[in-house]
Amino acid sequence: MPKLTIAWDVKKITDSTNNKNEELNKELIPIKEERNKLNLEAKKWAEKRNKLNEKVQTLRKEANSIKEKRDIVSEKIERRKTGGFSFTIDNFSENT
Repeated sequence: MPKLTIAWDVKKITDSTNNKNEELNKELIPIKEERNKLNLEAKKWAEKRNKLNEKVQTLRKEANSIKEKRDIVSEKIERRKTGGFSFTIDNFSENT
């Protein structure tokens, strides 16, 4: 008779473990669904971030280009104001 008791106890433990696994899996389902929703939302925000970063990079390049053009125009204006020449005591040279 002790063999039957041990077998019955093992079956009881196995059933109990299986029931606990089923309960935990049922609890896990909504958690996984929430994780998936959050992952999708995170991907959308990452795409928005990447688009904004691209726009910022483009705007910085445009700003640098505008600054370079401004500097060229400012230099030309300065040359015209001075008549294209600069004078020093030791040296006389034409700006080109």
